[in-house]
Amino acid sequence: IINPDTDPDGKAPIHVTYPNNHLFPRNVVVIDDNNTVAVTDDYDKCVKIFAYGKEPTMLKPKTGIFVAPSGLAFVPRKKYFVVSDVGQHNIVIMNMQGTVKGEIPKKDPKERAKVGNNGAQGPYRFNGPDFLTVDMRERILVSDSKNQLIKVFELDGRFLFEFGKDGATPLGCPMGICCNRQNNILVSDGQNHRVCEFNEDGEFMRDILTQPEHEIVWPWGLAISPSGVVAISDSSDSVIRLFDVYHYIDSESDDDDS
Repeated sequence: IINPDTDPDGKAPIHVTYPNNHLFPRNVVVIDDNNTVAVTDDYDKCVKIFAYGKEPTMLKPKTGIFVAPSGLAFVPRKKYFVVSDVGQHNIVIMNMQGTVKGEIPKKDPKERAKVGNNGAQGPYRFNGPDFLTVDMRERILVSDSKNQLIKVFELDGRFLFEFGKDGATPLGCPMGICCNRQNNILVSDGQNHRVCEFNEDGEFMRDILTQPEHEIVWPWGLAISPSGVVAISDSSDSVIRLFDVYHYIDSESDDDDS
């Protein structure tokens, strides 16, 4: 199932395949130091875990069954997955055995479909939650793309605040989201052709990547390495671009930029 080109401790990439192409991955996270990865799979409507030398594990909750699982984050301390579903317009928190620990919003599945209709507003309503992340404070940050803002929740599902729709530089279509070592929030904004940075309270700080300076058109997925390299997937030309934004000298050092 997992075929490394070299020893798993080597430098070559590890290729993940699945029998009969029964895999439609949307998002991926690395969950431990052994290169174990989890993906949201739109083919089998679940989360799949791939570990070196083992058969894949399929996590499909018994309640709140996924329709179109998309965004994915992992909480190491609790060993929880946080999954957004763009078909049911909700967020599911579950453990590594697939047991649901919480949902946002906390509604009956039959009622949930009414939440995500066009123009759905309100703190617990989503309309296009394609991406999410969990920050250093274990808060859930959701890119609510069609509502054009970011929503922030406690891990237990309590709404905290939202940001990105007001001010001089509102978000047009927030997609990929991640946090840097200062717990500042990075968001890819496809409609405005940029990646922007907010502090952990949701206050706009700056645009860190823009068009045409950085040749990005429609930034989609977004990630940051321990050394401060920002990676974006640009859906306009099917390219992955890497930018050394923060120049961290030592990923194990304190949180000051160099």
